[in-house]
Amino acid sequence: MRNGEQFLRKEFGSDPFEGRGELIAQGPHFRLWACRNQDGSTTLCNESLVEPILEDNARRRADTAGKRWGDGQVIAAIPNCLLYGDGYYARARAARDDEAMKRFLNDRDNYKLRVKEGRL
Repeated sequence: MRNGEQFLRKEFGSDPFEGRGELIAQGPHFRLWACRNQDGSTTLCNESLVEPILEDNARRRADTAGKRWGDGQVIAAIPNCLLYGDGYYARARAARDDEAMKRFLNDRDNYKLRVKEGRL
């Protein structure tokens, strides 16, 4: 067991495979776990760490409060699990549906993804 894996198990309980997995990579926004199955195959679990992104978004929102919009302005930081998953935003992005993406980002439920106040 690696030191990082020992820390994660101590701090967060167990891996997504209930103690059978191995942490094989991690970064500031993800953890990649692997589990060897009885049939010899391997199952991977890519765990998205969303809290650091939301915390950074809140800081950036505070930094830009009251500032005017401009061309090329970053308006949101969206976790990869939403960008490339199979949910509403990922489907709208894949279809290049700008109006659907605007609705998603303007929805108050998705406020924490925004780094800039205002409406699109």
